[in-house]
Amino acid sequence: MFLAVFALAFTATEAMAQKPAKGGNGKENRKSMTPSERAEKATARMTKRYTLSSTQAASIKAINLQFATDIDALRAKGKDANDERKARRQKHVADIKAQMTADQVSKFEADLEAAKKRHAERRANNGKGGGKGKGKPAPEGANVQEDLGDEGDDD
Repeated sequence: MFLAVFALAFTATEAMAQKPAKGGNGKENRKSMTPSERAEKATARMTKRYTLSSTQAASIKAINLQFATDIDALRAKGKDANDERKARRQKHVADIKAQMTADQVSKFEADLEAAKKRHAERRANNGKGGGKGKGKPAPEGANVQEDLGDEGDDD
């Protein structure tokens, strides 16, 4: 009887250990997503975060899709394309701002600034992120460029 209970408990524990973690840092999930899926995710988060109208959301979705596609192509080029990636990121931000109201742009810029700060902190910690529970989490919808597959590692 003891052996049967032990075997059952071991099997259940082993099965749960094999299950991929839900959530995590999302980096692995983003890498397996298509540009279209990443654009959809980023646009949904932005729509909620910045209260985008349906017209704005449609325009920004197209911008996000083009950006995600371009970033994939530039990533394939490797480190040689870092300057191109940086320029493409700047164009992406400018294109998005052009679709937003002044209030939305203010909030978007504040989120971008916070993301830069978080990125700098991660780099200062050698990419370790400072440990669990340290620092403030990003506001919902604020990780647009990360959603699209560009972590900005070439800064």
